Amino acid sequence: MAMSSTKFRRALSVTIAGYWLLMFLATHLTRVPAAVEAEGSDKWFHFGGYAVLALLLAVRRAVGVPVTWRAALGLMGVVALYGMIDEITQIPVGRDADIADWYADVAGAAIGLAVFGILTAVKGRFAARGRGSHDQRMQRR
Repeated sequence: MAMSSTKFRRALSVTIAGYWLLMFLATHLTRVPAAVEAEGSDKWFHFGGYAVLALLLAVRRAVGVPVTWRAALGLMGVVALYGMIDEITQIPVGRDADIADWYADVAGAAIGLAVFGILTAVKGRFAARGRGSHDQRMQRR
């Protein structure tokens, strides 16, 4: 039995809330566990984390409502603003606010949205191709 779009949206919302909370907690730990501490640069963590966040937000938005360029730019703005807030709020817990981390956040968000756009376009092409085949079969009858 397929899940309704309302239930799917709700499940995505819970997933996003949990993911976002984990991101916040991870970036605000006063001491990073050695198991997850990156040697050298942690920019890949920022990039990947924000790419996934942007992708999840776009998928959630797309359930029932097409994601327009305006909506995608809005999502980009939300994620970029959160990245800025995240960096600034690390200062009181003894972590450094790093503009290079924010650049990695924004780049990750852009790639996450680009992946969403590519997947949406591919899905649309397959759907159109499937409809075309169905239309051709119907015309032959």
